[in-house]
Amino acid sequence: MKESTEESLALLCLFFTPGIGAVSQRRILEKAGSALSLLESPEKISLEGVPEKTLSSIRENSVLERAQKELRWLQEHDSRVISLLSPDYPPLMKTIHDPPAIMFCRG
Repeated sequence: MKESTEESLALLCLFFTPGIGAVSQRRILEKAGSALSLLESPEKISLEGVPEKTLSSIRENSVLERAQKELRWLQEHDSRVISLLSPDYPPLMKTIHDPPAIMFCRG
């Protein structure tokens, strides 16, 4: 199942937000339930170790512009972004120590 365009854009915003690394991305997705929920209301997510200002920066124009550019590139190259919460996420990847919260795949 393919992620919606809105969720894909939100995942990319999360991926490109300065100060949010792989471990925090996973914790944020698990707490928010989706990247789109975070993008729509970052102030509703509270996460120990991640300042509110950092979470709010997911909505900055520079982050959104970069995410839109990358999403266009992914679409043009038959590629996509998936999250740990996606049914398309490889089941075995979930079993490794520190699985990536966001993956890029082709096809």
